[in-house]
Amino acid sequence: MAETAIVLKDEELGEDGEGELVTWLVENETQVTENQPIAEVTTAKAVVAVEAPTAGRLRQMLQPGELITAGVALGVISHE
Repeated sequence: MAETAIVLKDEELGEDGEGELVTWLVENETQVTENQPIAEVTTAKAVVAVEAPTAGRLRQMLQPGELITAGVALGVISHE
């Protein structure tokens, strides 16, 4: 089974290069569609919607309140 990591880039996190996971918009192990908003991350200047990079089953790896830096996976999407 192939998986795609959900990773934010520096430009998505702003000048500080970090943010905080505010909330998941879908439940863990839920089927999602490509470009579906799945989480919200707050940065120093904004709240950023995180979209699913592909369709599949979402597996959350971080919990709300956890710090995110560029390149750290929030979760993965499994392709069945």
